[in-house]
Amino acid sequence: MRDTLGSDRPSYWQIAYTEAPTYAPLEDSQTVEVAVVGAGFTAVATAYYLRQLGIRVALVEKDRVGWGASGRNGGQLLTGWPSDMVDLRTRWGDETARALWDMALDAVHRVVSLVEREDIDAGLAQVGHLEACWSKDDVDRLRREWDWLQHQACYEPVEWWDARRVEERIRTSAYRGGLFDPGSYHIQPYRYVTGLAQAAARQGVLIFERSPVIDIRRRQSGYEVRTRQGVLRADEVVVATNAYLLPGSRWLESHILPVTSAVLVTEPLPADWPSSLPTVSDNKPNLSYFRLTPDRRLVFGGRARPTDRPGTAADPLYRDLVQLFPDLSGIGVYHRWEGPIAISWDRVPRMGRTPAGFWFAGGFTGHGVALTTEFGWILAHRVAGQEGRLPPFWAKTAAELDISRLPRLPLGRWTPRLVRFFMR
Repeated sequence: MRDTLGSDRPSYWQIAYTEAPTYAPLEDSQTVEVAVVGAGFTAVATAYYLRQLGIRVALVEKDRVGWGASGRNGGQLLTGWPSDMVDLRTRWGDETARALWDMALDAVHRVVSLVEREDIDAGLAQVGHLEACWSKDDVDRLRREWDWLQHQACYEPVEWWDARRVEERIRTSAYRGGLFDPGSYHIQPYRYVTGLAQAAARQGVLIFERSPVIDIRRRQSGYEVRTRQGVLRADEVVVATNAYLLPGSRWLESHILPVTSAVLVTEPLPADWPSSLPTVSDNKPNLSYFRLTPDRRLVFGGRARPTDRPGTAADPLYRDLVQLFPDLSGIGVYHRWEGPIAISWDRVPRMGRTPAGFWFAGGFTGHGVALTTEFGWILAHRVAGQEGRLPPFWAKTAAELDISRLPRLPLGRWTPRLVRFFMR
């Protein structure tokens, strides 16, 4: 077992795919129309779609493409939002909630179509997703969700599984039931983000790795993005670093909270285990999510906590695994890692222009594999001044998610409560 931990440690996905191309650092002065800071799902998708709109764009990343949360997650490509659709309906009404649901469906389809169109070998498989119930309250909550999806969103494929069917399908008696959505997938996330970056580079996007941004300065005409060795001059700047907030981002900290999630990968499962499982997540106090790899290892993650407590999240993770699957007690751990993800205090992702003038998208709260690409597509149109090319209800719905309209929250004493809320 590789048993050291840290957010600088590569994930299983990263050590399993070592052929990703590298890109040179920014070592001079470049002028483009849009500078994108970051190189995860959101940043790469935004740059890709900006270039599709004919915009000259450059992307700067402090490490390598996909080194952050985009290469460290569980690889679950899910429909839906971090918040329940019933909660979104209560907040915004049925019409907006239905539009948000359609947007979430489109997010999954967008990733699938990109993988196919750009011929990205990302291990994409439609295995479905089970949101499992840990408590009676969970059962009541998800049955309300099931009813809304079927009767208001007209999403007929979604199924209710009782405890017996859950046990038959995923080999644990710990759950009381669950909501199964056959329209979800799993994916090798690092292959996806690096493959999309290659597609963007083929179209002319400039990509600079190992180029930490030390300052973003507003000028009379546009911005200067300064790295240690170079400068990007641009008319517009998109900051898509999500949990990796830049220095001086205090305003964003009232919207986005970085927490650390830990993940382990087991040795291959016993021969009597099924060769295919849906992806699974739950809402128990420590929050677990898991899926199979093609070589029949279990990827098991959870244990969100604030990022100021490094190196502790993965320690109890194995106990959580064995609690769910007693017959796996004693199975070896092949690899483990951790890294920050970004949550929003109300479980609603944000996008839009900040008071500092640059554009931002983030706070995907565990649903970033799908929603980030969709947000990149929408954000590209907004940055390019081409919102008129978006479907009308898309533009209206996106406006509800604008960071300038969503409430802020004072941090500090609220941080532990936010983490508990995320893990509920």
